Amino acid sequence: MKTRAICLLATVLLLGREMQAADTSWVGKALDSPPLAPGDRFGATLAIGDGLIAVGAYLADTSNGVDSGAVYFYLYDEGEKSWELHLEMTEKGDAGDQLGFDLAIDSDGTTLLAGAPFARNLGGVRCGAVRKITLVGSRIVAKVNLGPPVCEEGAEFGSAVAVEGGIEAVGARGTDRRRGHRHRDGRLCARLDAVRIAGRPAAAAGSRPSAFSGWSAS
Repeated sequence: MKTRAICLLATVLLLGREMQAADTSWVGKALDSPPLAPGDRFGATLAIGDGLIAVGAYLADTSNGVDSGAVYFYLYDEGEKSWELHLEMTEKGDAGDQLGFDLAIDSDGTTLLAGAPFARNLGGVRCGAVRKITLVGSRIVAKVNLGPPVCEEGAEFGSAVAVEGGIEAVGARGTDRRRGHRHRDGRLCARLDAVRIAGRPAAAAGSRPSAFSGWSAS
């Protein structure tokens, strides 16, 4: 199903292909929202898969704590011809993680990445992480948290994510290659078939202090 989506004032609107063909203005249909609070940032990030829409709310407060972040899932109901919210599938971060800061799903609809740039590692260092969710159709069959090759406080690993063809790319916009300096130039890490290729900054030749490489990935 070819569907485009945007968010407007904490509402996700869908524009089907019949409206695209007619070149109509954005009217769309709003998805039913989960229980929200002001400032949750619901709809800040979106990913569309096979009969599934994932919506990030990276500042949502959940049962796991303040600013844990959440990813909500909508499944397409063929009978009702509508997208239905499935709260039982909701992914939550831990307090302060900001899970759902960025989202990406591959073209096969089998791998979803959800960035959590302020997640802590087992030692309590807040360097960020990415939750990798494996899907079969619209079912979650596995999930694992991926950490950076080197955990640096404030690295914000997971600030941008992209996945395609077995390659998982993750932006770490806060990484500082010059330890002891306050400037941050960002870093891009990639995983190829579960083998991490790390340690090479994105655009190393042209990167400059405060350029913030790693803010987006695709």
